[in-house]
Amino acid sequence: MLEMWRFLEEGHEALPAAGKAKVALETGRDSVRFPGFDGNHESGHMSVARFVVVWMGYFPGFAARGDFNSHWPMLESYRRMLAIFQPMAAP
Repeated sequence: MLEMWRFLEEGHEALPAAGKAKVALETGRDSVRFPGFDGNHESGHMSVARFVVVWMGYFPGFAARGDFNSHWPMLESYRRMLAIFQPMAAP
């Protein structure tokens, strides 16, 4: 999941202004940023993400994000996104 979000964030960052405007228009969001997991209901996932990023040093672009708490359940949304992303990312 973190690899998918890294890809999404870096891809969004590389878009020209017109591309970012199109994303904002179609999604209602001005930015593409990994929000984390819900600390109340997805705390295991949140802890693993924090461990992988902070303690293991993977995905350094996420390291300064704090506690990875989205304050809202995200796991099912991520699973749906991953089901679409994985076939596109396959070699």
